[in-house]
Amino acid sequence: AGSFDILVSEAMDRISRDQEDIAGFYKQLTFAGVTLVTKSEGEINELHVGLKGTMNALFLKDLADKTRRGIEGQVLNGKSGGGRAYGYCTAKSHDENGERIRGEFTINNAEAHIIQQIYEDYVKGRSPRAIAIDLNRRYIEAPSGKGWTHSTIIGSRKRGTGILNNQLYIGKRVWNRLRYRKDPNTGKRVSRLNPPEDWVVVDVPELRIIADNLWQRAQDLQNTRARHTRPDASNPDWKQRRPKHLLSGLIKCGACGGGISLVSRTYYGCSNRRNKGTCKNHLTIRLDVLEEAVLHGLKERLVTPQLTKEFIRQYSLEINRLKAEASSQQEAARDKLNNLNAKIDNIVDAIAAGNTSNALTERLEKLEREKEHILSNLDEAEPDPVRIHPNAADLYIAKVGNLRQALNKGDSRSEASQILRSLIEEVRLHPIDGELRIELVGDLARLIGFASDPAIRKPGLGINPGSTEWLVAGAGFEPATFRL
Repeated sequence: AGSFDILVSEAMDRISRDQEDIAGFYKQLTFAGVTLVTKSEGEINELHVGLKGTMNALFLKDLADKTRRGIEGQVLNGKSGGGRAYGYCTAKSHDENGERIRGEFTINNAEAHIIQQIYEDYVKGRSPRAIAIDLNRRYIEAPSGKGWTHSTIIGSRKRGTGILNNQLYIGKRVWNRLRYRKDPNTGKRVSRLNPPEDWVVVDVPELRIIADNLWQRAQDLQNTRARHTRPDASNPDWKQRRPKHLLSGLIKCGACGGGISLVSRTYYGCSNRRNKGTCKNHLTIRLDVLEEAVLHGLKERLVTPQLTKEFIRQYSLEINRLKAEASSQQEAARDKLNNLNAKIDNIVDAIAAGNTSNALTERLEKLEREKEHILSNLDEAEPDPVRIHPNAADLYIAKVGNLRQALNKGDSRSEASQILRSLIEEVRLHPIDGELRIELVGDLARLIGFASDPAIRKPGLGINPGSTEWLVAGAGFEPATFRL
């Protein structure tokens, strides 16, 4: 906007130590006519960006290595490598000089009792989900402070997460099981499992909470219940993270604000109700009914005389483009054929004049083969003249009518659903008068202008005119009791 001409920083590393970031930032400033000056380097130019950016990136890597080395030394000395597990308190002790000793824990007896109970309930046959719901009903605070879930209990055996897989409860501290990398596209940290030979395992018997026989019974029971959720390990992670359904991850419960997920193959329900038992919203909705309700207004908006006419116009332009492309290819082939004929005639004249070298003969044979190939392509039928399909309008209406099926088709689903999902912030399901009401939030609500019924608007729901609309799904809503 031209509101300033110079940017001053103490050093380049105060802006970024990432080579890609600092180079892109400098490029943007240069384009905007803004000078970058630092106290350490003076006015920055491309040389600073290249050399200093590399040095800063190497410094960051070296700092990370030194930090990990220091943490590993702490762990080998029996201290914590960071983070406090559920069941323990930070020990408040001091050395002979009065300095605070860091990295030491003591057992929290109240939380240790809960851990004991979780293990005993699990080996007796209770499911992790049932254990979590019982703990929430008793108002026992979870490690995260947001309520117990089945994943808090069971976690991941391979990664050593969850109450049932934390080896610290049997007096073994495991460090360096995971490493973290920042995704260059999203900027979020992503964990990766390190090979077992890189793990650091230290015995800390003073922190044992669970006996060996109870631990082993829990591990054996997990083995019998294990199932392979990802049979094809060769699939890249991005395929596993891709939304499975059109609205996956966008649906929220209007009662508790938590997520809505599939509670069966075809029905959506409140996740907090199912996993924690902390929500009173027991209503569910069919997957196809919800998707159809969200797309219904869009379909009605698309099937208008103006948009139908626009479709036919675009259809005609595309047919004309294809015909012009085919015609240009035919014309180019004819020009190339004329050029080949001229070259062949020249070689034939040279041979007739007595030049019978092998190179000339091979060149002639190659040109003849190329000519035959072009002639075979030219022998194909000429492109048909443009004819508008007599039922183009009906074709368009049919395509719009099957919008949900089209968005879920394998060949077009990824791109189409990504575009549609970018227009939706949330789809909130509110339990009102014994049935669910759908509230659509985001640009899609503003774009298509769904007709909303004032009778279903309720006070206190945070309605923001223009960015949120209410939809009616019709049949398909029904109360259900979750099978816990």
